[in-house]
Amino acid sequence: MSAAPPLTARLTVTLLLLALLAPCSAGPVYKSVGPDGKVTYSDTPPASDSEDVSKDLRAKDASLRVDPAKAAMQVYVKEVIVETAYRFCRDEVPESAGPVREARDRWMQRHAQLRARKILVLKDRMTTDELRQLARQAQEQNEGILRTMKQAPLAERTKWCTAAPKTFAAPEFDLAGKPELVDAIMNYHVRQN
Repeated sequence: MSAAPPLTARLTVTLLLLALLAPCSAGPVYKSVGPDGKVTYSDTPPASDSEDVSKDLRAKDASLRVDPAKAAMQVYVKEVIVETAYRFCRDEVPESAGPVREARDRWMQRHAQLRARKILVLKDRMTTDELRQLARQAQEQNEGILRTMKQAPLAERTKWCTAAPKTFAAPEFDLAGKPELVDAIMNYHVRQN
């Protein structure tokens, strides 16, 4: 019988799986003109004279825009992770509760408008049954993650909780810093019934 992988590895895998539930938003698209006048578009900036035309392209090409419901789901997933991590650290590693709570509060405040609007988007795009199922799945997933985390040695739990504030501030958790996602949610118009 092999030993279970360390908690950090399990958490990394879990967070990656959660991230897969949310879509990747399209990154910047760069336009460059070659010496022969040929126009090229790329997701990596050329050495010089590049122009980020992402917003213009997204306005013209619906496939490059972020789906508001998927954007709202990203906010929901991150919000659940942040809140669950705080409660876990508060209960399992009480000495970490203060810094984790402060980091959680900063994240919640930075994303307050997105969190409020995500509710409007999800209620408009999903049925009540779908919303209940989503909440149930999130709760079941979190309970499973928490069971695993609680079984880890105290040193590992402490290490994870000590790192949580930095994790909440990492770019992958900063949804307010993703213009396409913010636009998709904040500019969402309720469908006419």
